[in-house]
Amino acid sequence: MKFKLKITTYEYPDSLISDIQTGEIEYSLWGRLDFMINETTFFQNADGLSEEEMGTSSISSLGLTIPVHGFMCSFLEKINDIGNKAIIVEEGQIDKELVMKIKKEDIVFAIRHKRASKVHWYDGEKISRSEKMPITKYNSVPIDVFKQGMMGGIEEYLDKTLSEFPSLKQAEEFNDLYKQVSNYIS
Repeated sequence: MKFKLKITTYEYPDSLISDIQTGEIEYSLWGRLDFMINETTFFQNADGLSEEEMGTSSISSLGLTIPVHGFMCSFLEKINDIGNKAIIVEEGQIDKELVMKIKKEDIVFAIRHKRASKVHWYDGEKISRSEKMPITKYNSVPIDVFKQGMMGGIEEYLDKTLSEFPSLKQAEEFNDLYKQVSNYIS
């Protein structure tokens, strides 16, 4: 099985380097996440999801629109727990969470939109309303394959960003993030 995180940014802010140094990057760098499973997008069935079911932030066949940097940092804080316990990666600016649970040797993941009275899940196939995460052939990936695919996607994104902005080598915050990902993959 192949799995890979794909990160696409809309547009880098002119103030990218200072935003990274000050933490403003959490608010200024938006993009899309996609999870490629055997070269097929996890979000292939996400077009036409109603606001009633999945809230106001963008989820479509192109992926999940999210503050990229905030998501990466939240994910990296929890990488060592993946495979050991259930994990929730959230980014406070949107109404979605990436929830990951263990089922035998697999990570089962889904996008959760949680409201006061309703919980909706997108599992790669459809929307379901349930307190429990759905488990399907669309959202189960072996733990090691999942971790490597997520970290490989983050590394690829950071490499692309660094190639476009070589002066990021001078930003300690970027270097720390880059080292954390590189050390994990090595």
